[in-house]
Amino acid sequence: MGKKWTLSARHERRSPWLVRNVNNGRLRVKLRKTYIEITTACNLSCSFCGGTRRAPQFMDPALFARLLEQIKGISRHLYFHVMGEPLLHPQIGRFLDLCEPYGYKVHLITNGRLLSTAGPGLLKKPALTQVGVSLQSFEDTLSDGAMDSLLSTVRDFASRAAERGGLWVMFRLWNGGGGDPVRAGANARILRSLERVLALPAPLAAASGDKPVIKLTANLSLQFAPRFEWPDPSMPLVGDAGFCYGLRDQCAILVDGTVVPCCLDRNAVMDLGSAARSPLREILEGERADRIRKGFSRRNVVEDLCRRCTYRLRFDRLNSPPAISIGSSAGSSSAAGNRRTWGIQPS
Repeated sequence: MGKKWTLSARHERRSPWLVRNVNNGRLRVKLRKTYIEITTACNLSCSFCGGTRRAPQFMDPALFARLLEQIKGISRHLYFHVMGEPLLHPQIGRFLDLCEPYGYKVHLITNGRLLSTAGPGLLKKPALTQVGVSLQSFEDTLSDGAMDSLLSTVRDFASRAAERGGLWVMFRLWNGGGGDPVRAGANARILRSLERVLALPAPLAAASGDKPVIKLTANLSLQFAPRFEWPDPSMPLVGDAGFCYGLRDQCAILVDGTVVPCCLDRNAVMDLGSAARSPLREILEGERADRIRKGFSRRNVVEDLCRRCTYRLRFDRLNSPPAISIGSSAGSSSAAGNRRTWGIQPS
């Protein structure tokens, strides 16, 4: 704290989400999104999930309310995600209501199993901007019939969301790459189910190509990404050179208020401090966070966990191709469906 900062025009251009102003020489952090882990409890045990050593827990509403006040001026987009299934939280409706007066845009990541019961309530929450449904959670447990039924539930929810307006639904199939024939077969089965449920005019596998996002209907899209390994101190070193968006685009606040640089630090290895005890801005502008941020600006990876993380390697790419559209509402415009992305970031 108390460091004097100056920002070159080059730094501003390369860090559009990191810093928007310097007051009296002090860095003022602004992030595009803040992850809030409202629970570590989950109703599934998926093969792709790294899990956590932390006990199942639900975020206290009083802590959540304090976090909303602290995040004000730092982020506008909140992601209910890290570990756990957010729809299990008994106070999720109240949490979304608390977000509305601040103007926060809430993104929720779910395995979809509770959407049939939680969906009607979610549609009444103006703060909710996007619901992401993890398709790779389908591969372990669902028969073809059960898969069609669950995808139909999501389709119907998306249809009602389109009527409400301002709510985008995203299927996430983050299960590509690796040359694993079993995984490839599972992905093909999921895509065939989507084709049946949505009555699509063309096979999704053929339409996807190298496109990271396919627009399916007016407010429903499908996002592809490679499967990734959750970073862990036991993993081999990848290297100490590279870039990541941690602390310049995002941070994560775990269920007990612990602040970490990104949503992949599921066991709080890089504990920056507790937002339950200290102001979030003070933590984000502190010495350790500053060192991590400056390191990435110089392509120097300073934290041991980051040096073992393979996910960050995808940020060495430049712009991904834009989204393409498929289906009856392909002509509809959407910022979520047509934007360019810098790699694919955890969301």
